[in-house]
Amino acid sequence: MSNKWTIYFLLPAMFFALVSMIGCHNDNTSVLENMVSERNLGATVGTATLSGNVIVNGTSIPINNAKVILVDGIQQWETSTDENGYFYFTTPLENKIYTLEIQATAFEDYATALELTQKSSTTIRMIAKSGFNSGKAGVVSGRVVDSFSRPISQATVTLNGSSTATDSDGIFVFSDISGGTYSMSFSANNKKTYSINFTNSGSDVFVNLNATLYDETVDSSMLIIDKATEKPIENAVVKFKNNDKIVKELYTDKNGMIFVSLPADSYSILVTADNYYDLSESYIISSNDVKVVKMEAKKATLSGSITDSSTSLGLEGVTVQLENGISTSTDSDGNYILYNISPKTHTVYFQKSNFDTITRKITFTPNDSQTINLSLYNSNPNSIIEGELYTLVNNRYSFLSTKNASSLTIQLYKIVGTADVPVQLGDNLTITNGYNFRIVNLTSGNYKISVNYIETTGDSNQPNGNYSYNSTLSESFTLSEGKTLSMPIVLTTQ
Repeated sequence: MSNKWTIYFLLPAMFFALVSMIGCHNDNTSVLENMVSERNLGATVGTATLSGNVIVNGTSIPINNAKVILVDGIQQWETSTDENGYFYFTTPLENKIYTLEIQATAFEDYATALELTQKSSTTIRMIAKSGFNSGKAGVVSGRVVDSFSRPISQATVTLNGSSTATDSDGIFVFSDISGGTYSMSFSANNKKTYSINFTNSGSDVFVNLNATLYDETVDSSMLIIDKATEKPIENAVVKFKNNDKIVKELYTDKNGMIFVSLPADSYSILVTADNYYDLSESYIISSNDVKVVKMEAKKATLSGSITDSSTSLGLEGVTVQLENGISTSTDSDGNYILYNISPKTHTVYFQKSNFDTITRKITFTPNDSQTINLSLYNSNPNSIIEGELYTLVNNRYSFLSTKNASSLTIQLYKIVGTADVPVQLGDNLTITNGYNFRIVNLTSGNYKISVNYIETTGDSNQPNGNYSYNSTLSESFTLSEGKTLSMPIVLTTQ
């Protein structure tokens, strides 16, 4: 970028249209006695004081080296304005009316009556002389700003070997400037020096010159990594802001690096990347530094359902837990969902009292969502049901005999919620002596049992020579953990 500047040549008639450029001094501001020279021709000592500033009419441009004279009859006091257009009479004066006269090169003389009090202050606005031409003194002033249009305070402005400094608003002023060609330079800390030449044709009363100084750039770099794994993040977007304006936007390479050349200054950075949370922080660029930025990956989730292997129904109260302690439990339907999982490989435990614990190794990526469905096996099926089977015929109870049985079916149901879920018995069911039954390896809970028995007897008194018996226990019973429940079952003919 190149420096930019503007010059405006204003004729005497344009003084009233000048834009305000310099703030006036506080009325109570004083200057050192050695900044002014004062001549006292015999005033009576009093308690009044007088201070003020002299500026170009229609502007806030100060006029330096203006002669300020305070007259009381044959007595008078004389001083001159400093570089900021400020004057101050140090000698105590009487509280009365005086004549104040101001004389400055290239300006019309000024005179007014002024009543002094204990602390008097005034602002004098001088009008430029008409017909100002080559060889007459003029004013060169302007404003120095940075690349963001912010005023630069204490910038050094040099005009043909004479130097001054900008004020807090970036304003500088040179007075008593004659027509001719001038060399001008501008410099400030950490800024590139800027120089120009211009010509005052001699018909110009006022030259307004503004300059923009650009910062010296500094090379720096930044490394963007994953906070948990410290692996580099490729294609992360890094935006540099200054004064709420984006001044640079870069993308990280495969090594997570960016290289930036910007003026040494304070910036705010915004870093974004797929599957990572946005990161904002302040960043002060200094010479050749390397900044490491750690981004947090978006969390993963794990969900699924857990069933009881013996019933295939949802298993409530199963704890699903990671090795780092994050956990949840299944609901009444056996469903679960686990949030806020950091993206890496985790060990997941699925566990419930009296059931075998299942362990899984699962690798999660940023913003991942995985599903795991499992069945848990009861690890302590130590409850038992046992009893005898009877038949009831003509009000007579008899042990069941299976020697002539064509079929005997015993079905056990576990009550889960409102459902009757069949239990697979297999070898867990044994029948001895034809009527003693025993069912082992059961888990605790609520059950129902039904028995269906058909016997072939050849008895001519029975249709087809067969008896058909059945029994269904419509009322549920509870089987406690590790207990044996004895129960007789009576079969009646259909």
